[in-house]
Amino acid sequence: MTTIITMTQPAEKFATINGLKIHYLEWGSAAKPAMMLVHGIARMARLFGPVAERLAADFHVIALDMRGHGDSDWHPDGAYVVEDYASDIEALIAQLGLRNVALWGASTGGRAVQLVAGRHPEWVRAVIVEDVGPERPTAVSNRRGNRMAKEVDGWASVEELLAYIHVDTPRAPPWVARMMAEQGAKPRADGRVVWKRDPAI
Repeated sequence: MTTIITMTQPAEKFATINGLKIHYLEWGSAAKPAMMLVHGIARMARLFGPVAERLAADFHVIALDMRGHGDSDWHPDGAYVVEDYASDIEALIAQLGLRNVALWGASTGGRAVQLVAGRHPEWVRAVIVEDVGPERPTAVSNRRGNRMAKEVDGWASVEELLAYIHVDTPRAPPWVARMMAEQGAKPRADGRVVWKRDPAI
C-alpha cells in the first residue's frame, strides 16, 4: 500500500545575509511564537516539510537552507564552518525581527543553533538539538567528509539516487526517500543527479 502525503506549500522567501542570498520557507501565522528549523550538512529546508506543517498549528515556523545548501547561495571562498552558519542564522533572526525564538537544529544545524543561543540568550526561548553535541569528534567529521567525497559525482538518474537512499537510509519510508531524491537533488550540467550542496563543504 502506498502512503500518500499531502502537504501545505510553505511561503518561499529569500534574504540577503552576509553577502549571500539565503533561501527560507515559512509555515503558519507570524502572530504565533517563532520556531526556526536548521537542517544538517547533507539536507535542506524542504525536508522539514512534514514536521513543519504539524508544528505550524502552534508556531510560526521558519526553515532556512544553510549557505551552500538547497536554494541558498554557495559561498565563493568555501566558508562553511559552524560559526559561518550561526552568523547567517543570527542575521536572519535580526532581519525578521524575531524574539523569543525556539531553535531546532539537526546535526550541524544543531551545533549552529547552540552557538546562536550561547551568543544571544536574550533572543532564544528554547533550544532543541538532534543528533549532535556541542563538539564533533574528528572521526565523525572525517567519516562525513569521506562520504561527501564519494557522493560528489552524483548518480545517473533520480531512480539510481533513490536506490542509494534506500540502502543508506533503510528505515526511511518510500515517500520520504522520494522527497529526498526529488527535492534534495538537482541535475548537473552533464545530466548527473547531485545533491543540492556545494562540494566545497
